[in-house]
Amino acid sequence: MKYIQRIFVILFFSILVLPVLAFNHTEGAISEIDNRKLAPFPLSQDGQDVDSYPALIENYISDRIGFRDDMILQYTLLNDKVFGLMEHPMYIYGKEGQVYTKGFAEQIPEKEHYLAFAHLIKQMQDYCEERCVPFLFAFTPTKHSIVTEYIPDGIHVSHEWVDQFMAELDRLGVNYVDNTATLLESYHNGERVFNRQYDSNHWSDLGAFYGTNAILSRMHEDMPAIVPNEMQNFDQIETLKESLLVSEFPINETILSIRSKYIDEYIDHTEPMKQEIEHHPSYGYYLNLVNPRKPEGAFPRVMVFHGSHYMGNAKYYFTEAFHEFIAIHNYENAANFPYYYNIFKPDYVILEFGEHTVYDTFTDEALWAISPNPTLEHARSTAQSESTAVIHDSDIVVEEGEALTKIIWHTSAPAEYAWLYLDGEDDEYDMSSTENGYETTMRTEVYQRNQGQFSIITKSQDTMTTYQVAE
Repeated sequence: MKYIQRIFVILFFSILVLPVLAFNHTEGAISEIDNRKLAPFPLSQDGQDVDSYPALIENYISDRIGFRDDMILQYTLLNDKVFGLMEHPMYIYGKEGQVYTKGFAEQIPEKEHYLAFAHLIKQMQDYCEERCVPFLFAFTPTKHSIVTEYIPDGIHVSHEWVDQFMAELDRLGVNYVDNTATLLESYHNGERVFNRQYDSNHWSDLGAFYGTNAILSRMHEDMPAIVPNEMQNFDQIETLKESLLVSEFPINETILSIRSKYIDEYIDHTEPMKQEIEHHPSYGYYLNLVNPRKPEGAFPRVMVFHGSHYMGNAKYYFTEAFHEFIAIHNYENAANFPYYYNIFKPDYVILEFGEHTVYDTFTDEALWAISPNPTLEHARSTAQSESTAVIHDSDIVVEEGEALTKIIWHTSAPAEYAWLYLDGEDDEYDMSSTENGYETTMRTEVYQRNQGQFSIITKSQDTMTTYQVAE
């Protein structure tokens, strides 16, 4: 009897101790079961008051305890088998076995936030149009907004904030495509624009095909060479999915995967640019594909700020339609759009956003604080006087990389705006202010082609000053 008691005590303490021994100390660790970063060590978070530490410590321990994902999975499977419930961090059952993403319907942005977001979109459009480049905003709805009849009881879905957001875009004169109507029409025609269970965060490949064609149709009005894709240029493959995306929760669903027939012909220029280009540390997605079947000049180079809706097969819908597809993760990075525009000088700019991502992507302060450079031509037209000056080359720092070159001007001279002007290219680059002066970034091939010959132009009040670099 004592032998059995000892075994029981050993097993009991093992259950208590093993999760502690398997504690996850890895910095920046990602949980695969709910697709998010685990809570960081509390003392590593700056700016926290003392009262917040108990909650931070609790979150850290509950996130990092050993076998967390296994325990969540087993708990989820038990509820599914016994009670028909999906107790999952990311997903929830709808009616008739449909799966929805948990919380999407309830995530409604504050009015002040989506008004500030509309302000960012308008600023991007104005910036592009001042440089004679078309701009388009594309809005991608959630499954909750399209497949409404299977939403579980007790969850209320309101589209009112979206209507108000679109009304604000109309008031500001923003060019946009709201793919809600496109996907609703396709869905009511019997098309599976969202999968029944797999990847409920995003539209299906078929939904992405229809949604992208709606975007391309609107772009056609600005550039006739851009036309909607034809399905005959894509392969349709049925794929069995046996678990939910970023989850081991078992399912049995056959989905339709759609891929371009010309993937092997696309030229990938992502590297080494991806290693050198600046981006928000949490959102580093970057892709650059060239379609040689669409020659440069006849077809545009298009820069697209987009979310995860275009990180799968859907990216080939854009690649097939343009000569060059430059893809940048929209979260946070879109607020720094002049930086990317100056590097790539695209022929067209698109900002795509998912309905469920609008609410927390940027801070209101960051959105309202955006004040990009006007064009150099516009600045000169409003100036009252012009002057010249000299910059010593010791005040200029050139950081030349394989893909990108950063030019830094160390100065204490105040200015409203600053530009770097390439004489050989007859082209301008916005310079952004830093603690010690101004800087800009361009492609290294452009810098080398001009043999480093440039001037710097500033505007202070009503005066334009052109600085020549001298030894």
